[in-house]
Amino acid sequence: MDIKQSLQNAVRNLAANKWRCLQAVLGMFIGIAGFILALSCCNVSLMFVQNEKEEYADSLLDMWVSTDVDYPVRITPEDMEQVAADNPEVISAISPYSEFDLPGGVRYGDAAADEAQVYGVGDSYLKMRPVLHLQEGRFFADLDIDRERKVCVIGNSIANDLLGGDALGKEIKVWGENYTVVGVLAEVPKSRTLNSEVYIPYTNARKMLGDRLDPYNAGIYEDKYYVYANGKDKMDEAQTLVMDMLKERTGRERRTVWWLTIISLGESSEMIKGFIIGDAVQQVFLAVIVLLIGGAGIMSVMLAGVQARTREIGVRKAFGATRRDIQRQFALEAVIIGLIGGGLGVIVGFGAFFLLILVMEVSFDYLIGAILPSLAAVAVSVLVGVLSGTYPARQAAKLEPIEALRYD
Repeated sequence: MDIKQSLQNAVRNLAANKWRCLQAVLGMFIGIAGFILALSCCNVSLMFVQNEKEEYADSLLDMWVSTDVDYPVRITPEDMEQVAADNPEVISAISPYSEFDLPGGVRYGDAAADEAQVYGVGDSYLKMRPVLHLQEGRFFADLDIDRERKVCVIGNSIANDLLGGDALGKEIKVWGENYTVVGVLAEVPKSRTLNSEVYIPYTNARKMLGDRLDPYNAGIYEDKYYVYANGKDKMDEAQTLVMDMLKERTGRERRTVWWLTIISLGESSEMIKGFIIGDAVQQVFLAVIVLLIGGAGIMSVMLAGVQARTREIGVRKAFGATRRDIQRQFALEAVIIGLIGGGLGVIVGFGAFFLLILVMEVSFDYLIGAILPSLAAVAVSVLVGVLSGTYPARQAAKLEPIEALRYD
């Protein structure tokens, strides 16, 4: 018997036992869908973290300086910048930054950019973000910062969607105040957020926002700075220099009237990757358990099929079917069940992931993260079908024609 005839027989037999087939397919379907969704989400999260890591310079430190509101000494941006000026071999630049808590607040005429995120930054900020490049115009100069000039640099989406692509020299409203566009950033691929950002001098932002207090402690001022060290090997030294300055300016030890929180953006990305992978391993483990249950279901259905079709096997052997023919037919039935369950799982898993991307409003480029898991899921479904069908197929092939014909 050729493989085509074996395949036709396998399909007919499965069609004749729909409920048994459905029972086995269900386990495979749930397991494969979960497998795809878990791995796809993991892939996209890793891609997202990697893209975010590439947004910042390798030796960039995020420092949060907290000081007691009742203490007479307040650390200023000038204090921080002086550290960089006195130690150029260690610190390349320092940029204070402020973030407006709510998106929006950017308008041009009657139109509004609801997704726009506004930041106050220093003149050296751009070189700390290697992913950002000027498409036209300029970034801030020292005089823009010192004189609190109402100028801004905008992302590509803001320039195109809000200003129709001709943005330089136009005035937009940033939280009710007029700002002149002096620079437009080039489009950043795969990043909806970066293309919708608006930057103003940090001196203006501080004036608009006022003193920022720690959200968990109203008795503490909180000021944020990006500190750009001259290489990874200088990052520890840069931290020490800042702490020494804080101690000297306040005359107090750390954690008395001042606190310093330091985040290495590169190291934090690696830590987040570890959490993502650990979470994905747990989810995939659960999906594998479901797949094993699905495989056991296929094996159970196939063994029941062997018992129910003992007389049929005997007749076929009596008419010349070989052990290989019988074994191949039952193995094909198991593979078909695996493929049906796997195919449905791929459709549902990929579809659920697509809906997740729509809801999260992230770039469709991230769909590529689901391709490899989907291909792997198809391979897994075939493998589960083969493994779970091997034993029942061998049992069927072992039956002797006379014994099978006598079976009642």
